Amino acid sequence: MTTALHTSTDTPSITRRVLVFDTTLRDGEQAPGCTMSIDQKITVAEQLARLGVDVIEAGFPAASSGEARAVAAIAERLGDAVVVCGLARAKRDDIATCARALDRAARPRIHTFLATSDVHLAHKLQMSRSEVIDQVSMAVAFARTLVDDVEFSPEDASRSDAVFMLEVLRAAVQAGATTLNIPDTVGYAMPDEYGALIRRVHALAEETSGVVVSTHCHDDLGLAVANSLAGVRAGAGQVECTVNGIGERAGNASLEEIVMALATRSTFFGAATKVNTREILRTSRLVSSCIGVPVPPNKAVVGANAIAHEDGIHQDGMLKDRATYEIIDPTAVGCAGTELVLGKHSGRNAVRRRLSELSIAVPDARIEAFFAEFKRLADTRKVVGDADLVALANASATSDEPEGRAPAPSTRHAPEHARSGRTLFDKVWDAHVVRRATASTPTVLYVDLHLVHEVTSAQAFAELRQRGLAARRPTNTIATMDHSTPTDHAVSGRRALAVLPTLDASARRQLETLEENCNEFGIPLFALGDERQGIVHVIGPELGLTQPGMTVVCGDSHTSTHGAFGALAFGIGTSQVAHVLATQCVLQNRPKRLEVRVDGHLTPGVSAKDVILAAIAKLGVGGGTGHVIEYRGTAIRALSMEERMTICNMSIEAGARAGMIAPDDTTFEYLAGRPYAPRESEWESAIARWRQLRSDDDARFDATVTLDATSLLPMITYGTHPGTALPITGHVPDPDRVAASDDRDAIRQALAYMHLTPGQPLLGTPIDVVFLGSCTNSRLSDLRAAAHILRHRRVAPGVRMLVVPGSQAVKRAAEAERLDRVFLEAGAEWRDAGCSMCIAMNGDALRPGQIAVSTSNRNFEGRQGAGGRTLLASPLTAAATAVAGVVADPRLMLNGSVA
Repeated sequence: MTTALHTSTDTPSITRRVLVFDTTLRDGEQAPGCTMSIDQKITVAEQLARLGVDVIEAGFPAASSGEARAVAAIAERLGDAVVVCGLARAKRDDIATCARALDRAARPRIHTFLATSDVHLAHKLQMSRSEVIDQVSMAVAFARTLVDDVEFSPEDASRSDAVFMLEVLRAAVQAGATTLNIPDTVGYAMPDEYGALIRRVHALAEETSGVVVSTHCHDDLGLAVANSLAGVRAGAGQVECTVNGIGERAGNASLEEIVMALATRSTFFGAATKVNTREILRTSRLVSSCIGVPVPPNKAVVGANAIAHEDGIHQDGMLKDRATYEIIDPTAVGCAGTELVLGKHSGRNAVRRRLSELSIAVPDARIEAFFAEFKRLADTRKVVGDADLVALANASATSDEPEGRAPAPSTRHAPEHARSGRTLFDKVWDAHVVRRATASTPTVLYVDLHLVHEVTSAQAFAELRQRGLAARRPTNTIATMDHSTPTDHAVSGRRALAVLPTLDASARRQLETLEENCNEFGIPLFALGDERQGIVHVIGPELGLTQPGMTVVCGDSHTSTHGAFGALAFGIGTSQVAHVLATQCVLQNRPKRLEVRVDGHLTPGVSAKDVILAAIAKLGVGGGTGHVIEYRGTAIRALSMEERMTICNMSIEAGARAGMIAPDDTTFEYLAGRPYAPRESEWESAIARWRQLRSDDDARFDATVTLDATSLLPMITYGTHPGTALPITGHVPDPDRVAASDDRDAIRQALAYMHLTPGQPLLGTPIDVVFLGSCTNSRLSDLRAAAHILRHRRVAPGVRMLVVPGSQAVKRAAEAERLDRVFLEAGAEWRDAGCSMCIAMNGDALRPGQIAVSTSNRNFEGRQGAGGRTLLASPLTAAATAVAGVVADPRLMLNGSVA
């Protein structure tokens, strides 16, 4: 007899709580291509705390100095909200290093391990069983002298002799271990076997009060989650897992799958976690973004298809009762809701529902003919979109009109009508399609220019080497050193890597690795000491590498900068960097088109940075998601190329895939004569082609946002993302007056971090540091604007100002105009080219608690240094603030009055 399951979740009958031990930042990050910067690890750690995990394994401190710093920063940042754990081999030096990294953790845990399987003892450790027991006893006892919470793992437990492993675990408990973790290191165990093993360990643990048994399962045979859940049923009180199941080889047990299995089948397991499941999707997407690895569509719980239905029978059931085909409410994991995707398997009910939602009326007499046309269309494409439905409805209405009578106007037009003109984006995209999207793959786009730097390329080159592949078109790829390069001239000396002092071993190794990889694969490199070296998004345009109509990619979020030239430019993840190197192509889903129109004229003291901050504030940080933005209007046309680059640079901060501005005479004048620009007869033919790169007069956008340039004021952010921009004369918002509860909570959290109070004016806020630089605002015009404010003035006492040119060419040009003397005489620091304090991974960083006005593009918590606070603003506002020592309105220093 079988028991039918009728509900999406069991009625809770919980007897115990299972701890969630997240190892995304340690075991997960060990997956090839999944490494994260310190800044990214801190961001993910804070989100994991919001998710509600019990333990965060922050890293392996003995692995590198950078890893130790990351663990220390996370330990200090998270307070007592969560246990912060570090991994250490069963060696005194490793354990001591781990303890030092955890020194500021409110609730530290040391996780030490030693293998117990015969294959490891014989070949890796070359130790006897008695030596293993002695080593484990020593390691755990030593760790207990440093912290109160010690976890021990017998590596490769599932392939170990069970009797011997239990003997090792008993020694660990006697030495003071508080958690016994049982790793299925190579994913070898079956659920029944693993459950039986956990039962034996649980019986041992019960001999000592307070000892927790933990699971840690790998997915080599696709059983990591099943084994972990078998362990929970067998008595495990903790599960070790990673977000999206990332990890070495085939990955780890997936956090979201384990948590939702326990939540959905709570009665069956008799256990639950304290995870806030509504944060699951947000966490999944954050991790995916940080590591550059997309979540597979069919991934359980968080994949796009996990809440999407295309089959007509399933869609019909969903429309009648969601429980027919869904056991998890999408909103429970942070999704907006279920998606019914129209395709060749869809039925009449789903098509009728979507027509109704689009306010399209198809008469009953025509519905069968309409559905037949829908099926014919669906057989030719992957998805039938809203525009297709509108076009079908219009055609249906036209065919019903009496002969000689004009068709009735449509009550709703398509976002992209088949007969409408094309946008700038459409023209560039269509010109680069190698293979159109299929039912199983996105569009294959050809890449004209691939830009590479030291942080996101090492794993990509390693993948090529591992697979025996060459770079497809090495001359279409240009590399530079920018993220990890020190900018202090006193430190960097001649700027040659060979004589560069070692400020950070991992940073230096990144630079050396890039040089080695470029030499091996024949990639042109602008290394330290090269007069062309600089920030990747500064040197591309200034050398003429970036040209209208190109597709440009780079393993960096702010690749959209190059869209200022009418190029389609976007950031890609590390795995995609490898794909582009190997094929000169990239897989992409076609975005929608968003018009941001800015008309009028900018008043003195208001700059391009203020325009884009105002646009992001209006759109919101997710307003551009799924779109490519085209910036249009009289105010945009009046901007210089460097100002246009500032605009496009920050498109990603509104969630957009890219930003574009149609090329014009301003563009052509900028490019003329640059080293990589076309010459002579090629120049004339290029101009003729480029003049076609504008949106047609009848082109339609999927959405439009407008701004009045004349009414804009200097802008500055108050919170922890670029969407929190206000006019500089504004006041910090009161979260209690915000309608949406999510927004209220976000504002409260931001104000707590920024140490600001509701209603407080931003003008007059004391600051510690001013940073003028980054790929947003480090070009010659930016330096000129700041120098205009600083000339014959001094940086306020107690304020540190860094001026960092975006390239060595910008540095030379500024020095030729003696701008460096203006900065130095004002008391600012004049630096060499690099990303500098924008990303704080190169020696330039805020100290905890410091507040900076920065011309960069991101102000997330810890972005410019652990515990640092960032206010984003223009070069004019930054310079005025440096002089005043408090947030200041630059217009007062330009003309002495504010209109």
